[in-house]
Parts: sequence; structure tokens; C-alpha cells
Amino acid sequence: MKALNQHVQCFTFTSLNFTEAKPRKWNSHFKPNGRSWKATVAEDSRRRSVQDVSKGRIGPVNLEKSYLGIERLTSVETTMDEHMRSERTNAYMTVGVLFCVNLLNYVDRFTIAGVLTELQEYYGIGDWEAGLLQTVFIIFYMIFAPVFGYLGDRYSRKAIMACGILVWSGAVMLSTFVPSNRFMIFLSLRGVVGIGEASYSTVSVTILGDLFTKSRRSQMLMVFFFAVPLGSGLGFIVGSMVTKMAAGQWQWGIRVTPPLGLLCIAFVWLAMKEPARGSAEHSNVTEFTTFADDIRYLVHVRSYIWTTLGFTCVAFTVGSLSWWTPNFIIYSQRSVGVVPDNAHINTVFGAITALSGFVGVAIGSGWSQVWRRTNPRADPLVCAIGLFIAVPFLFAALCIPHFCLTAVWPLIFVTITALCLNWSILSDILLSIVVPHRRSTANAFQMLTSHLLGDAVSPYIIGQFSDLLRGKDQSEKAHYESLQYALFVTPFAAILGAFFFCCCAWHIENDRQQMAAESTATSTAHKSVVTTDESAQIIASELPFNTAEEQLVTASLDSLASSCSMTGVEDELNGCVDMADKKSS
Repeated sequence: MKALNQHVQCFTFTSLNFTEAKPRKWNSHFKPNGRSWKATVAEDSRRRSVQDVSKGRIGPVNLEKSYLGIERLTSVETTMDEHMRSERTNAYMTVGVLFCVNLLNYVDRFTIAGVLTELQEYYGIGDWEAGLLQTVFIIFYMIFAPVFGYLGDRYSRKAIMACGILVWSGAVMLSTFVPSNRFMIFLSLRGVVGIGEASYSTVSVTILGDLFTKSRRSQMLMVFFFAVPLGSGLGFIVGSMVTKMAAGQWQWGIRVTPPLGLLCIAFVWLAMKEPARGSAEHSNVTEFTTFADDIRYLVHVRSYIWTTLGFTCVAFTVGSLSWWTPNFIIYSQRSVGVVPDNAHINTVFGAITALSGFVGVAIGSGWSQVWRRTNPRADPLVCAIGLFIAVPFLFAALCIPHFCLTAVWPLIFVTITALCLNWSILSDILLSIVVPHRRSTANAFQMLTSHLLGDAVSPYIIGQFSDLLRGKDQSEKAHYESLQYALFVTPFAAILGAFFFCCCAWHIENDRQQMAAESTATSTAHKSVVTTDESAQIIASELPFNTAEEQLVTASLDSLASSCSMTGVEDELNGCVDMADKKSS
């Protein structure tokens, strides 16, 4: 009995991914049509027995003895049900924790942008130095991303995240006490914040990849990446509003997030369960590969290269706009003699960023999931289309703020919505083309490249370009026009990114097939559990029935399979039915 339960549990739990299950109508007692399994099987067996006896095929049998096999199979039902419910709860709880930490990540990142004008006045810095704040943050972020990617493929990802949150929260709090004549210390602490956030961002997506597959993975990535626009928008709102309530003391706008970081550490450590690497694909094997092997593998995945280049262009565009748009609007109002309300502008921009980003992530993820059913190249094509849509609206938004500020906000809304179509899709692409035990490294190097050539340099480049164009002219009109001309670089970066995503669409289907083949080969080579067919053979061989009784068990198993309501379980039970048929024949 114990051996049988072990084998049934083995082929059930290892061959099914609970995240892909599609429950129809079932309850914890498996009662099809409102009846218990025992009643259903008994009725079916008696009916078949009476028919067989009446036709002379078999003699009367002890029906209660015939139920022994069914009792053995259904004895693990309660354990299976509880196990699957527990695993499902843990998975969704993990998604919730990762969402909260990702939300805090982006709130913390953009509270600085929400108080940028006040911070420039406090430290007496220009545009290029203000842009350098984001550049230093991203440089440290991208330098340490490969380090945490390497560690994330080999050590506890939960511990890595908890330590990273502690580092960045501590650095943020310390930066608020830096005096006005020590700007370089403040700049260095922003770099330390980048180190802490890199540890989280590198490994969080791979945890989702190990919990879910296919459409459910896309849905969970969509939920996870809702935090990007929501957090960015809240960062502007929280930073500017708290600063306004604190009588212009920008430090209080930044001090909001560190206490929340400590709360997130508790959530990560206590409420999150780290899955085995590759468990969603039933390939929970960690190959001991060298760092050089990982790099050689990644450079041969063409979709990965093109996606990384496309994301770099997205990062350049989004990084420039998120950092400079509020200041650009403020300069435009000053250039026509209007005294702007800085807090109001930052709040409106933050609200638009949050709402449009939420809409963009939802549309992009949903669109790709539907289109993917008929076109395997849908994911990169949706990313490309989003960038093409963003270009004309972005160009118009940069041209008219000094004429009509009211018309600028809808244009910005459409632009950000289109730019955010790709957020969840990009991670979905990476998880579908890279084998599980190299995903943290792949994610880290994608972050390194996209930040190195994207949002690490774009705020600084735009700020430096603006200062060069303005020269020594310190008038309000000169500030506005120089920053406007500098921001005209961003539409061209978006067009280039759309081209790279189109190139990715050409290769992605082959790369997905190659990943699936390699993952299967690795899993087969290291497999330590029995297969479904082997489990079915063991179950059939251990049922101690004579021929007539086996016919009844076969019929009962057939009824069990036909009534089962979870996708995949029916196939497993059909294997048992086939083996019982072979033995009875």
C-alpha cells in the first residue's frame, strides 16, 4: 500500500504543473455529479458485472474485493488535493510578495525625480549633474547585475533579495542626511542604492519562471510588471507631495520608502517560498556550468541578442522621459511667463505614468497571449508595434507644451501606454528562449547591456546635450528650448528599437524550440524519478486481481478518468487503464 501510494503520488505530482491546471467543476472530495467516488465506482462496477454475468463472459465476483484497487488509487486523493492547494497558495503568495517589493523598488527609484528641482536648488547643481544622479545609480546597478545573476543561478535567491533590500533601504535613509556641501557623498550613496536594487531585479523574474509556464506565466508576469508604471508614478507623487507637506524639505519625500523596505524583508523571508530551478518545466536540475559557458551559450541565442538590443532602445527612451519630462514641462511654463506649481506637475505626471503604464502592460500582455495562438512571433511583434505607435505621439508632445499644456498630457498618456506594451513580454521572451539554470545570468546581462547603453547614460546625455545647446544663456526660454532639442533624440531611439524587435521575430520560433529540446535533454539525463509509464506499469502489476476482477477495475479506472476534472490527470489515469487492459488480455 505504501509503495503504491508513493508511485501514484510520484507520477501525479512530478508530471503535472499545478499552475497549468484548469479546474472545471470539482470539490475536495472528488464528487462527480454530486456522488462520492466510492458510490460512483460501485454503481458502475455492479452494472458492468451484471451485464457480464448475464452474457456468460465472467462468473460472479466479490465486488467489495474488486474495489480494493480503486480504494488504493483514491486513498491518495486527499493528500494530492491538499498538496496542490498548498502549492498553489504558496505560488500566488510569492507573486504577491514579489509585486510588493517591485513596487517599492520603482517608488524608491523615482522619488528622486519627484523632488529633482528642489534637490538641484539644495545642492546648487545644473542639468548635467542632476542627470548624473540617475547615471551613477544605473552604472552601479548594471555592474553588479551579472554578479547577482551568477549567484542567483547557484545560491538562495530569497537570501540574495533580502540582503539587497536591506542595503538599498539603508543607503536611501543615509542619503537624506548628507549636507548641502557634500554632493559627491550623496552621489555615491545613490550608487549603493543601485547595488541593492540590482540584487532583487536580477533574480525575481526567474522565480516566476520556476513557478509558472505558458499562459499562466504570461499572466503572472503581467501582474508583476504592473509594479513598474505604478511604482514609477507613485514615486513622483509621493516625492513631490510629501516634500510639499514638509514645507519644501525634499529629504522627507525620500524617507518614506526605507521603513517599507524593512517590511518587505519580513515578507520575503517569512511569506515567500523559493521554488526549485526549472520546476515548472519538470527540469529541476542545476547543471554546474562555468560563467564562461553561460556567456558562450547566450551569445548563440539570436533572439536574446536582438531582444536585448531592442530593450536597450526602450530603456534609453523611457529613462530620458521619466527623468526629464517634469522639468521639461516646468521649463515650458516658465518660458511663457507662467509660475508653475512643481508639486502639481509632478503629481499629474506621476498619475499619468501609473495609469498609462498599467493600461500598457495589460494591453501588451493580453494582446500577445491572444495573438500567440495563431502567430508564434507575436511577442516581439507586439513590442515593435508599440514603439512605432509611440513615436508620432512622443514627437508631438515635445513640440507643443509652451502652446497648450492641456494637450500635452493626453499625448504623454498615449506615448507611455505604447512604450509599456513590452514590459512583461520581454521577460516572457527571455524565459521561453533560455534554459532554466541560466536564466538569472541571462537576465543579468540583459540588464547590464540595456542599462549601460540605455537609461544609465540617457539622462546624462540629454542633460549634457541640453547644457551644450544652451551655452551661457541662462534665460528661461533657453532652458526650455535646449532641453526640448535634446529630447528629440528619443523618438529616433524608439524607431531603432522597433527594428531590433522585428529582427527578433525572425529567430524566436527556432530559439524556443531549441530551448525546449535542451531543457528536455537535460531533464532526461538527470532524471531521478520514475516516468508516467513506469508508474502505470507498477500500479497495474501491484493490483492483486484475477482476470474478471481486473476487468471491473479497468472499467472503474475508465470511469475515474472520464470523470476527472483536472487537465493532465486524465492522461495519467488513462495510462493506468491501458496497463490494466494489457494485463487482463
